[in-house]
Amino acid sequence: MNFSDAKKLYDDGKYDQALEAYRKIGTILGDKVVEFNINKCLDKIHEDEKNINVNTISANTISAEYEKKNTVFNLIQQVNDYYKSLPKFQSNTLVSVIMTSHNSEQYIESAVNSLLDQSYQNIEIIIVDDYSQDNTIKILHRLSTTHKKVRYLQLNNNLGTYFAKNLGILHAKGDVIFFHDSDDVCHRNRIEISLQALENNPNKIAVRTAYARIDPISCNIIKVDEYDYKLGLITLGIKRSVFNKIGFFNCTTKASDDEFYNRMKSYYKKQNIIDISQPLYFNTMRAGSLISDMIEMDEKQGGGGGGFFQKYSKSRSDYIKTFTQHQKSSMTKFVNTFVFPVIRDVLPVYEDMTKLANPTIPVYINICSIPQRESKLKRVIGSLINQCDQIYVYLDGYAKIPDFLNHSKITVNQSTKKGILRDNGKFIMLEKLAASNKDAYYFAVDDDIIYPLDYVNTMIKKLNYYDDKVVIGIHGMTLPKDLDRYFSSRRKVFSFYKSLESDKLVHVLGTGTIAFNTKLFHGFQLNSFACTGMSDIFFAIECKKRHLAQIAIMRHDRWLQEMEKDTSTLFEEFKLNDSTQTNLAHKYRLNEYIDYGELNFSSALLEKLPKIPILLFYDS
Repeated sequence: MNFSDAKKLYDDGKYDQALEAYRKIGTILGDKVVEFNINKCLDKIHEDEKNINVNTISANTISAEYEKKNTVFNLIQQVNDYYKSLPKFQSNTLVSVIMTSHNSEQYIESAVNSLLDQSYQNIEIIIVDDYSQDNTIKILHRLSTTHKKVRYLQLNNNLGTYFAKNLGILHAKGDVIFFHDSDDVCHRNRIEISLQALENNPNKIAVRTAYARIDPISCNIIKVDEYDYKLGLITLGIKRSVFNKIGFFNCTTKASDDEFYNRMKSYYKKQNIIDISQPLYFNTMRAGSLISDMIEMDEKQGGGGGGFFQKYSKSRSDYIKTFTQHQKSSMTKFVNTFVFPVIRDVLPVYEDMTKLANPTIPVYINICSIPQRESKLKRVIGSLINQCDQIYVYLDGYAKIPDFLNHSKITVNQSTKKGILRDNGKFIMLEKLAASNKDAYYFAVDDDIIYPLDYVNTMIKKLNYYDDKVVIGIHGMTLPKDLDRYFSSRRKVFSFYKSLESDKLVHVLGTGTIAFNTKLFHGFQLNSFACTGMSDIFFAIECKKRHLAQIAIMRHDRWLQEMEKDTSTLFEEFKLNDSTQTNLAHKYRLNEYIDYGELNFSSALLEKLPKIPILLFYDS
């Protein structure tokens, strides 16, 4: 009896037998794994008005098939027996379990439930979603609102499981960090057994256990290299201090648990990692799995036993050679090499092993700040410093340069009494780059917005999607056709802290959230911004003159976040007196959409651009 058998009973309308089967599975895998299925059976039984006492169902009729087949249930019983042999264990250590997900709607609830059902309960479960396009987020939202132990984060672009893991590490509060895939389940004593071994050996820095690969339909064990189970890297539990010493995971799409494990061995030595040869983790073998490029079917066993043998793809095997050589020569530099976030690959890998933006031209960030926001500026710099090549900071009214700006990547320019630029200071670097016709990716940012750690990767990949021929941003607005005031209540604002379901063509972008390739602005001069405090409208005019589409890009809710307000904003300054902005908007027809026919774009690129509203007569 297994999940597929139970489901067949349910599909055949044999709800009482299906209920019995799911209950039996629940006694082995944990009640939470089958809670949903049991409730479905109960609903059907009540619908049919069957007089059945679900609390007195006998398990004696369960088939002896479990004993005959090589199934996961045999391994679970083996671990149960091992657990009973261990001494009682108590601890107050907070454990963080980090799970990453990508289009995992079919399995993720079972994966999370297997963690919620752990015998060791002082855990937090952090799921980092790597840009799922199915119902994964809806499931995670429900789970997080139902269970206090569960919280989830979202990436705004598919950047790979190790980028997502690193984000989870930064948000983790636990002293020991475990990892778990969203299509796998684990034994309910996994965390307790692993943590007990680690705390009984305080000088050790990590623990790993065995895992088994299983067919999620039949629950049969799938042998790899003729073994039912073997030690695995996904099972690792690592002390938080390790990441402080040797850095984060390398941000590839696969095999970087292998790199990290070997990095740990290089730095701490193998004897400081505990191995437990019990199968506490169950990996589902399915199409699209990250391990699908490291195993092949054993033709001798394939028809009957379902056997496989381990064989790495070329990209994976060459990556192993690369990181092995790197670890021999750079051990003392680990923490400075494997930082997070990154926008380029730290080690050379094949294209199928990376989803980073990997820009081939420099990335510049320009920010303007006022003294009242010095502490906020520090937060902004901290989130962006590893996402670029250079940050240009314009200090508007600062008496002295803050110490935290003393960094090799940061260039500072202070305002003078004669030349206060205010928000126009976000474009000082653009003028310099334009004068030299230097191509780069340019980001203008504000000093009171929380920028996510996937910000630059996402923005550059979106620019690449549009062939680097548009300007993109997060905060944008469209103006009414019969414009009476620039700050009209009838303008449509796509706020940077709110979700947007698809890319939108806009008339004006907020200059604290924009990005573009500087090749679009060759010849730009800052004096074209005729006055200060209005950089948004002057930048929109510059785009209009150059026939550049301005696009507010899709994102999830609160991808960017507004810091607490403690100073007035430019909007508050001008909202009651916007005559200058209104006159400029009329003069340059900013409330008219760009004519795509004027763009020298390929048909493929034109097809990608957001569609101009069809009912323009109602676009008010």
